[in-house]
Amino acid sequence: MPDELPRIPKKRRPRNKPRSDAWLQQNLNAYRPSFTFRCALPVIASTAAVCWGMGITLIYNNSKAIEHEIDYTDCSNGGDLWQTKVEDSKKICTHEFHLEQEYKGDVTFYYGLDGFYQNIRKYHQSRNDHQLRSHDLRATEDCYPYEHSKVNGRELPIVPCGAVANSMFNDTFTLYRVIDGNHVKVDWTALDIVDPRFREKKYKNPKTCRGNITTCPGFENTAKPEDWTRHIAEIGDVETGRALENADFIIWMETSALPNFRKVYRKLRVLPANENKDGLNVGRYVLEIVDTERASNGFVRLQTSNNK
Repeated sequence: MPDELPRIPKKRRPRNKPRSDAWLQQNLNAYRPSFTFRCALPVIASTAAVCWGMGITLIYNNSKAIEHEIDYTDCSNGGDLWQTKVEDSKKICTHEFHLEQEYKGDVTFYYGLDGFYQNIRKYHQSRNDHQLRSHDLRATEDCYPYEHSKVNGRELPIVPCGAVANSMFNDTFTLYRVIDGNHVKVDWTALDIVDPRFREKKYKNPKTCRGNITTCPGFENTAKPEDWTRHIAEIGDVETGRALENADFIIWMETSALPNFRKVYRKLRVLPANENKDGLNVGRYVLEIVDTERASNGFVRLQTSNNK
């Protein structure tokens, strides 16, 4: 006897069918504007006017800025305007120049490098953010080959680890004004050159170091980067910030997208009783540079944000 066939109902009920409302059927009412010449022209004209206004404002403000750039790539062979000496195995270059006009307003001092590729992926990823926040100073993942270093026969984690920190720019600059043959030091400041949010979220010292004025404990059993001359706990002061919260360190760790870049070094300190309360005056100046002999081209730049 043949197997009985299953009974098929004459009318099948639909299964998993959504309700017939506009939301589930994706049939909501929508505004579909139809652009015509009469309505499109005012929109384009108003957008162009706003862009023109912004562009003119930016160009005008930029034209008021004054810059003075000094290239010290090969300061040993710079001619009569450069003098070079060696002290404690450090090359010190001094350059005399003359400012032809006053630098009024906010004066910022930058250093720059040409041909330094901070945008290489393996380079700018060679860091450990957990370590930079002091969540775990022993965390050295993604820092190869600058992860550990042997100190007195012990293998210790490098703080800060990675290629970015290891290649930190450490040239130092001092500016003097020549008055009656005497060199008067120009007062610079490191205050407000770093956004406070960097220290709040990305770069933090251990709790034992925070608020400490003279020393920065908390970095015991750690090693300095290979190309550094000092340990991270010895970096910085009260004004620039200590250790991982040091302003120069933070600025360097924020890598540049282009191989030719400049970064903030200092700002002119403006005080009511200061000789430079209105900016840098016209006159002779001497720039002293402690050069570390990097492979890329270096330059420094004085710039005003406006000329009042």
